[in-house]
Amino acid sequence: MEHARRLLEDTADGVERISRASGYGTPEAMRRAFVKTLGTAPAEYRRRFRPHPLKARQIDDIRDRRQSPPRAR
Repeated sequence: MEHARRLLEDTADGVERISRASGYGTPEAMRRAFVKTLGTAPAEYRRRFRPHPLKARQIDDIRDRRQSPPRAR
């Protein structure tokens, strides 16, 4: 649950991708777990707790650059 929460806050990844990355079998399973544990659906959680969308995209870009192999010169 904590991993899914962080991904919702810090990335622009879709709920389907986050559900798989967090070990939920389906987006619906993640939604049920969120509603049961936090009292809100993942999409609503993201709207309430995610920083500005542009900032999240910048975070994604930085993460992607860190994970990419060095470019040949």
